[in-house]
Amino acid sequence: MFGRPRWEVRLRVAKKEKEARGRYGDGYIKERSPGHFRIIIPGIPRADNKRSQVRKTVVGSKRDAVRVKRSLQLEVERGTYVQPTKLTVGDLLDDFHARYVAVNYVPRSAQAYRYSIDSKIKPVLGSVALSSLTWQQIEDFRDGLSAAGMKATSVNQLLAVLKRALGWGVKRELVAVNVGDKVSDLPVSRRKKTVDYSVEHFKKLKEVFSGTEVELVVTIGLYTGLRKGEVLGLWWDDFDFETGTVTVRRGLAHMTKVGPYWSLPKTESSVRVIPVTAGLLSMVENKFRALEEEFGIEEVRGFLANAHRRVDEADSDFVSFDPVFVPEQVCSWAGDHRLLSLLSFDYRYRRGLEAAEISGLVFHDLRHHFATALQHLGVNETTTSQLMGHVNSKITKSVYTHALTEDMDRAMELLDDYLS
Repeated sequence: MFGRPRWEVRLRVAKKEKEARGRYGDGYIKERSPGHFRIIIPGIPRADNKRSQVRKTVVGSKRDAVRVKRSLQLEVERGTYVQPTKLTVGDLLDDFHARYVAVNYVPRSAQAYRYSIDSKIKPVLGSVALSSLTWQQIEDFRDGLSAAGMKATSVNQLLAVLKRALGWGVKRELVAVNVGDKVSDLPVSRRKKTVDYSVEHFKKLKEVFSGTEVELVVTIGLYTGLRKGEVLGLWWDDFDFETGTVTVRRGLAHMTKVGPYWSLPKTESSVRVIPVTAGLLSMVENKFRALEEEFGIEEVRGFLANAHRRVDEADSDFVSFDPVFVPEQVCSWAGDHRLLSLLSFDYRYRRGLEAAEISGLVFHDLRHHFATALQHLGVNETTTSQLMGHVNSKITKSVYTHALTEDMDRAMELLDDYLS
C-alpha cells in the first residue's frame, strides 16, 4: 500500500544506470562539427591503476555514433579491444613474412610469399592503415584481380596470403579482428584433368625415355613414387646396395636469383627409407660402378664426404653450390657430371613427351600412378602412405589413388553376376 522506500528506488535506478554505462563507465559523444562526432569512453585500467581512454571519430549521424560507441564498450568489456596503431597493411605483411614465413617455410615457399606480397598485394592495399582496413576493401581487391584476367585459383592464393597475415596480426594483437574472413574465395572451375593411370600407359612412358639422358630419373619416379625434387636430390650413399633400400634425406630445389640448392624434404614424414626393386637397384649400381672406375673408390668417397661437409657447415636448412661439377648426385649428367637441375630435366621431359605425342602428363603423375598401382595390387593404405612420405593415409586415399578402368570393368561384372 505504501510502496517501496525512496532510498531503495534510488539505489535500483543507480544500479541500472551503472549497468547501462558498462563495466568501465559510460563516456560521452561530442559533436565537433556537423556530421562529425567524437567518442570518448573509459578503457581497461592499466597496471598503474590509471584509466586509459578509447577515442574514435565517427562521420555520420548521431545514431551511427551511438552504435559505434556501444560497439567499442562491448569490445572493452570483453577484452577484445585493440588500440589502433599507425601500422599499415604493408607493414603487417612485411612483419608477417620476416617473423613467421621466413622462419617456418622452406626458402622456395618463402620467396613465393615475398613475390605475392610485393608485386600483388602491397601495390593495392599496402598503404591502407591497418586499423581502418575493411572487408569491402579486400573484396574490391579480389574483384579487381579477377577483372584484370587473373585465374580464380591464383586470386584465391593471394587472398589466402592476406588472410594468414591478418590472422597472425590478430594473434599479435596488432588488429582486433581478421576482416579477411568475411571475404569468400572465387568459385573455381570444376573441370578436372583426366589421366589414364593404367599400367599400359606408363609402360609406354618408360619406353619413351629408354636410353635417354633422363631415363634414370623417370625410372626412379615410376618405381618409388618419389617427388621430382627428391629424385634429383638423391646422392650415391642414399642407396644401400646390400639391403636394397634408398633413404630420402633431401631434395633439389630452385629459387630465383639464388639458383639450385639442396634442401630438407617437404615434411618430416618425407624423410623415409623405402625398398627398391631389383631391376632399379641394378640400374643405379651399374652407374655407380662406372663412376668408381672413372675416379676410383677413394675419390668417390671424397666427393661424398665433401658434399656432407657443405651441408653440415651450412647455417640454414638449404645449401647452394656450384652446379658445374656435382658427382655426388645420382642423376647428374653422365659425361661431365654437371647438375641435372629441375629446369633442365623439365625441358627434356617435355620434349620427350612431345616427340611421343603424349599430352597432359606431368612428372607428378608418376607419383599418382605409383599410389594407384599399389591400390590395384591390394597394398593397404597405411603402407602406401608411408612409402610416399605422407603425414597420414587420408591424403594418399583422397588425392593420389584413382580408379583404373580394369577395376571399374571388374566391378560391373560383379554387379552383373549379382543381379543375374
